[in-house]
Amino acid sequence: SGGGEGSHGGVSLVGPGLNRTVSDYVMGGGNSLLDYELKEYHRVADCAMLSGSKLVRALYRKCPDTRGARLDIVLPGVQPDMEEIDRKLLKLEEELVVQRVKMGVLYCGPGQTREADMYANGGGSAEYDRFLDLLGTSVAIADLGPEEYTGGLRPGYHARRTHWGGAQILFHVGTMLPGDAEGDQHIERKRHLGNDTVVIVFVEGEQQISPDCFCSKVNLIYILVRPIRGPGHLYHVCVATKYPVSEFPPPLPAGLVPFGPDLRNLILDKALSGNYESLRSPKYKHYWKARAAKLEAVASRNA
Repeated sequence: SGGGEGSHGGVSLVGPGLNRTVSDYVMGGGNSLLDYELKEYHRVADCAMLSGSKLVRALYRKCPDTRGARLDIVLPGVQPDMEEIDRKLLKLEEELVVQRVKMGVLYCGPGQTREADMYANGGGSAEYDRFLDLLGTSVAIADLGPEEYTGGLRPGYHARRTHWGGAQILFHVGTMLPGDAEGDQHIERKRHLGNDTVVIVFVEGEQQISPDCFCSKVNLIYILVRPIRGPGHLYHVCVATKYPVSEFPPPLPAGLVPFGPDLRNLILDKALSGNYESLRSPKYKHYWKARAAKLEAVASRNA
């Protein structure tokens, strides 16, 4: 925090910019302490606990405007348990830093431009199947261990998964999830893909796809992957966003990308980076509120 620490009579005041002792304020007429606030994790005692301290009472008399202000008092012999604090902060990071990511994969057949038509697809082309193999391996949720990420899918479902950039990625693949044989709601598919921040759309055909055709308010980023007819198995990759999301790496190539490791690297890098960047979007204010609340809990438990 860049703060100083002053001590007198075994009592220390800690706060940013505080570089004089309590007696300096009492005897020398110091400035108001209203703006001094502890920013680090220290084991502190509230001033109310020291209301009998002559020093504190003298400080109140000398600086009346400090009454009711937050004054962080470090007591002699009470040291912060930094190992415990480090352990709790590490656990917090493990909970809040994204290490397990779910993403959607949606097949868009030739000429399709409506969300309902895409969700109705029960399968795709051979090119699409080859693309799924490139993204990740097929897994049965029932075969996953208790510590393995399921992305919210129940036993009996299947998905694709991979490890990338230190994260476990599970793909909710529309054509691998149960559809609605009697209607066009496809609730189970929308329940999962509709709650994914990033959706990879495999587009066959030359039709233009607008993110506005998707109804989900959770989908923020659509990565459109389109195979180009002709020799070389080339692909065009572009990104569309429905809500404000800042630019995120890696930059997309100006030309086409050959099928293979380069295509996979580009899509996974872009998808994972976009997932992280989405956390900065106004849509994810709840994420930061939860993070702030948990940090405050760690601080209060060690106060």
